[in-house]
Amino acid sequence: MAQSTWPILALLLCQCEAYIAFKHFEKAHANDGPLSLRSFIANYLVQGFGGLAMTRITPLPEEKVTPEIRAVYEHVATKYGKLVDPVTVIANHLEVFRAYTKFEGWFAEARQLDDKLKLLVTLKVASLIGCPFCMDLGSAEASSAGITQDQLRDLVAHADSPLFTATQRLGLDYAVAMTSSPVNVPQSMFAQLAEILDSVQIIELTATIAWENYRSRFYHALGIASHGFSDSACCLVQNAGSSPQARSM
Repeated sequence: MAQSTWPILALLLCQCEAYIAFKHFEKAHANDGPLSLRSFIANYLVQGFGGLAMTRITPLPEEKVTPEIRAVYEHVATKYGKLVDPVTVIANHLEVFRAYTKFEGWFAEARQLDDKLKLLVTLKVASLIGCPFCMDLGSAEASSAGITQDQLRDLVAHADSPLFTATQRLGLDYAVAMTSSPVNVPQSMFAQLAEILDSVQIIELTATIAWENYRSRFYHALGIASHGFSDSACCLVQNAGSSPQARSM
């Protein structure tokens, strides 16, 4: 075979593989309404061929769920407009599912801390860990809450950005310190937090960061991809290295 034909064969192989990958994506999200090509591309860029939009553990289908789980499925579908893989994957283990959903439900009632600060530290943790789903959903929720596109872009280097308040920058520093391994929260940092937040607020901030560490690590390990929530907004993504970057869709 002529050497010049290899590039053509390689291109054809990639096209076939891309088509197969898209059909997997289409089947996995058959109930989600019109498919977004951007969602497909975003998942491909994060997951690569062979893992595109397919979790490492098969989600529990609706026809196999108990009434208890079905009620949660319906609540999630109403809230997000579709079912999401974290819920349907965790549903395979009833006890973990119950613990997860109850914590999420009760934790949502915690409102002693500024919402924007909570969203910013949550997204910061997700970007540091590199969880595609959490960065996708977090970017959309942040935009809906009034966090600007410029702030999302500057979240990469928050310490040098004039777009965040002093409290937000300190909270983001705290998120970085808590997400490092091993955890390294200097007493000086905690003392600064204690000057601007009361004890209850510090507990809520710490719980927010810790819970997002759980979410991001859990979802990322199970191969849960982005779901296209931030298709029309700026979304923080993980680059090939360790530093998060922002992209505009």
